[in-house]
Amino acid sequence: MIGQENVRFLVDTGSTISLLNLEMYSSITEGKPGLYPLSKNNLQFETVSGEIITSLGTTSVDIKVGVHVFTQQVVVADIPESGILGVDFLDKFGAQMDFKKKTIYIDGNAFHLSSDTRKLCCKVSLSKDTYIPPNSEIITTGKIRFRGDWFPEGQIEPLGSLLRQNYSVLMARTLVNTVGNCVPIRLMNISDEPCTIPRGMGVGLVHTVQICQQLNRSSDTPRDPLLQSLLEEACVDLDDEQKQKVEKLLDKYSDIFLDKGGKLGRTDILQHVIDTGDSPPIKLRPYRLPIHKRDEIDRQVQDIYPKVSSIQIQGFTAQEVLEAQRADSELEFVIAMLKSHVEKPPFSHVSGQSSVIKAYWNMWEQLELVDDVLYRKWFRLETDEISRLVMAPKKLRQKILTLAHDDVSGGHLGITKTVQKVRQRFYWVNLQSDVTDWIKSCPICCARKNPPRKNRAEMENIRVGEPLERVAMDITGPFPITKFKNRYVLVLMDYFTKWVEAYPIPDMGSCTVARYFCKEFISRFGVPRIFLSDQGPCFEARLFQQLCDLFGIHKTRTSSYHPMTDGLVEKMNHTLKNVIASYIDEGQTDWDEWLPFALMAIRSSVQETTGMTPNKLMFGREINIPLTLLHEPLPSSPPSHIEYIGKLQDNINKAYDIVRGHMKTQQKRQKVNYDLKQSGKPYKENDLVWLFTPRKKKGLSPKLQKFWVGPYRIVKKLSDANYMIQLEGSLAKRIVHYNRLKIYVTPHPDRTLVKKPIIISPPQRPLSSGEGSETEDMSNDESGNEEGVFDQQPQTPPSIPGRRRRLPPRRFRDYVFY
Repeated sequence: MIGQENVRFLVDTGSTISLLNLEMYSSITEGKPGLYPLSKNNLQFETVSGEIITSLGTTSVDIKVGVHVFTQQVVVADIPESGILGVDFLDKFGAQMDFKKKTIYIDGNAFHLSSDTRKLCCKVSLSKDTYIPPNSEIITTGKIRFRGDWFPEGQIEPLGSLLRQNYSVLMARTLVNTVGNCVPIRLMNISDEPCTIPRGMGVGLVHTVQICQQLNRSSDTPRDPLLQSLLEEACVDLDDEQKQKVEKLLDKYSDIFLDKGGKLGRTDILQHVIDTGDSPPIKLRPYRLPIHKRDEIDRQVQDIYPKVSSIQIQGFTAQEVLEAQRADSELEFVIAMLKSHVEKPPFSHVSGQSSVIKAYWNMWEQLELVDDVLYRKWFRLETDEISRLVMAPKKLRQKILTLAHDDVSGGHLGITKTVQKVRQRFYWVNLQSDVTDWIKSCPICCARKNPPRKNRAEMENIRVGEPLERVAMDITGPFPITKFKNRYVLVLMDYFTKWVEAYPIPDMGSCTVARYFCKEFISRFGVPRIFLSDQGPCFEARLFQQLCDLFGIHKTRTSSYHPMTDGLVEKMNHTLKNVIASYIDEGQTDWDEWLPFALMAIRSSVQETTGMTPNKLMFGREINIPLTLLHEPLPSSPPSHIEYIGKLQDNINKAYDIVRGHMKTQQKRQKVNYDLKQSGKPYKENDLVWLFTPRKKKGLSPKLQKFWVGPYRIVKKLSDANYMIQLEGSLAKRIVHYNRLKIYVTPHPDRTLVKKPIIISPPQRPLSSGEGSETEDMSNDESGNEEGVFDQQPQTPPSIPGRRRRLPPRRFRDYVFY
């Protein structure tokens, strides 16, 4: 006993803590706010069935057993038992149990224990990794973990762990035979994305059941005569087994074959309503139109068409809003509170309610009932008038958001404009956050619009310590074709010395690039250790791969659509273009003749990162240029060959040490400046993302294209900047940069995309050019397929000159088609 309540405790040696049921705790402390106060904690624990239970707090209670009182700290949680005494209680009071006598000894006092008479149950887990396609149902095998007595038959009850682990998977209750410890499990994926459930994951509990004899249909319940007649007609040529199946089918779905009024072939399970307003339905067959009425009909059609061309979506009726508000428990509570209180009730009236009801209580003065429909009075600053906004219930909010944002009248605009559009007629608590979530999960907006702030990973510096340790290559162009048939420039650059080579080439073929790289660069400067390029076809060709393997070059590549990885060469391309553009003629056909002089100017200039010229670092000396020849150097005795070589080697080593220090300092400074704009959070495996793919398609305007493709799933995180992703439903994997990704928000499962409207031109009646020469444009759809009008664009057949136009038969002139 705790307080005045009798509590039945379960002594569980497998529980490390003692627990108290939430309802029992509420009953004990009801009307006694200071009794047994709770201390908040973030404790979570797992039950034997695999369920995760969250603690609501910890308190110390006085447990009275007979005349003895034991003070014990317990955790309050939502558990099925009234209370559990765990190992902490048994250790604290030195408890000993005698299972044979069903007695527990606490502090030398004996207490009788009653045995647990509940049904046996055990956990069921998957015996293998299970892949479930989207919107599909499969049958797989599960393994039973018996922890007690074995039982032959059982029923599997699903666990909530499938949904808790972000799997949109349902499991069916199933009667199974437990022989062999393997049972069939039916799983259904209700989402539009495939999922894989790992082996060993707990999916259900199997309980022992008692198999009863199957009961036949009671002969006291007569079958409807019409169904009996239908059954006899259907079973004329069937055997006994087939007749029983048909009989069961008719008995099970009798409400489909027969409505409540006793009419065979009709049902009231599914109903639909055609809203014709105040007018009765029109059902007319084609009829001949008198000649004197044709002009009048044409005039009326022309007057009506502009009104029909812009489709107006009918709003909710007052009865629909009234019923939806009554079905919303929160709005129903507010409505009842408005009816029962003239003045604003005290806060104690809503203290135990949800935060939404408390928010409505705060705006009591703005709420009012009009014909039992709840409204909020809204003061508009721009017009200085008060309007009534319908308090939208949960049932209608999805349709409201669809019309305000997804519909053609919504235009897929931003959050602010959508919120303002909704507030023209409706209001509810958390409107702003609901609109934000709705737009963030809109697949059309996410595929088209960039996020407010694009992701940006931290800079990863490329460190080198000697010449030709890493060489980057790129191709820039195309340029105007020169007299030497050159159109592109092949640019190579050493990461340490910043030495740049550029060769004019006629094409971007792999043979051309490999030939210049081998004969022009390697033959002069030697073989680089690491080679970096983008993913151009010429660099990814098999010929270039074999060339790198032949010379022992480690080939690397940049991430797709991320040229900043090779930013050194990309910047040099820009510099070369600026230098060449300063000297070429107006025809721009002599740019390849100025290319060597542009290289000489760049190589003889001090590089900011190294603090020296590329000539100094590559040759160990500066070359003579026209500027250095303006003044002769001071006379000095020429050194010997050995002295010159030693001095040159010392100068090169000293220069390399200085460059390494400069590069380290500059790279640190560049990283600090770049990382100031770092944004975004790292992704985890199995996260869904959008991929930015700025690929232009021929015949489409890039200003109207959607460059975000997805959803992709994060397969593996390679580094802080690179991720391996896989498109949902595809087996291909690719490595992309972090800057090209943004988070994918899964849309609401009931969300449907609004079809775009089709603008149909009004039918034009041609003017007669003379007697016997009347023509008519039969553009109406005579097939009677109304759906085709909204799903297909009307196409006008192209006119072919020099061919006779085939006119429709004249007999159709006298008919009007609706």
